[in-house]
Amino acid sequence: MRIALVYDLRDDYRALGFSEDEVAEFDSIDTIDQLAGALETLGCETIRVGRGQALAARLVAGERFDLVFSIAEGVKGRAREAQVPALCELFDQPYLFSDPLTMAASLDKAIAKRLVRDAGVLTPAFAVAERSAAEVGGWDAFPAFVKPLAEGTGKGCEAPRWCGTGPSFTRR
Repeated sequence: MRIALVYDLRDDYRALGFSEDEVAEFDSIDTIDQLAGALETLGCETIRVGRGQALAARLVAGERFDLVFSIAEGVKGRAREAQVPALCELFDQPYLFSDPLTMAASLDKAIAKRLVRDAGVLTPAFAVAERSAAEVGGWDAFPAFVKPLAEGTGKGCEAPRWCGTGPSFTRR
């Protein structure tokens, strides 16, 4: 089985001039080596494609895979994690993991909270600050999480960034 491994490698983006903050969610070569090794142990032929743009070029050129295994984060936009699954759907290319709608909705924390809440699941209260921390200055429902709206892992959650009106309150 030919498996296309799609990922965003920190070193690749650093070489393009991206900052450490911009590559915080991207993967190391060690992670990619381990994933490829695990797939190969299962008898798969692993093709290291790299980022979503490389997958797009290969699909446009007519190359196909038995399956796309993507851990790509994408670079820009609220739906950036949905880019590879959407590309796979556009080219009728089988892939693993969630579909584009799920990826986009789950990356945006406010959208995800509303969907879960509106489905009848009890969730803690939340607020979205669109311009500055002052918008949630009266928040008294603790403990509380302060998180960039459309980022993953711990990106943007370092104490100096959320203790004021920094970018973690203004990103959308």
